[in-house]
Amino acid sequence: MNDLDKMLKDFRIKMLPEYSMETLKRASRCIERFSRLGLDVFDLDMEWIYEYCSKELEHGKMKKSLKSEMEDLQRWAEYTGQNIKLPHFKK
Repeated sequence: MNDLDKMLKDFRIKMLPEYSMETLKRASRCIERFSRLGLDVFDLDMEWIYEYCSKELEHGKMKKSLKSEMEDLQRWAEYTGQNIKLPHFKK
């Protein structure tokens, strides 16, 4: 189990009172995916995130899906103590 796996497990445990387990599992999968795509999830890079969003919109990803991913990233940022301003998408 690497550092990210340990942090994600702790993330799900500590955030459970505020969010459902399904929401936290989805958020964990999202964080793992961002990590595989090259985002340093321990030091979020806003330029990378905005570039990712614009590429995904160009390739036809729905704003609702991006909104969900940004909400998951926001939960992660809150947990890791990172003060960031993520893009907002309307449904």
